[in-house]
Amino acid sequence: METKTLTAHFKGGSKDPGASIASDLKNGLAGEPPVLIVVFASPVFELEGVTSELSRQFVGTSVIGCTSSGEFTEEGRPVDR
Repeated sequence: METKTLTAHFKGGSKDPGASIASDLKNGLAGEPPVLIVVFASPVFELEGVTSELSRQFVGTSVIGCTSSGEFTEEGRPVDR
């Protein structure tokens, strides 16, 4: 079995970060069902809402997550919201 790692970033523009992330994951997985989704979210987002939406869209997939007190983006600077 091949292990595939995929990341998705919510950068705004949508009222529902969980739905936006789910869409990105579905596109990246190309129909393959994920075994595990790990969410690492800014505390400005409601973690329970994000994980609930991902669980709803990926039935049977384990979804775990936590918030952080600060993040660095791929650009290497803190994210302010």
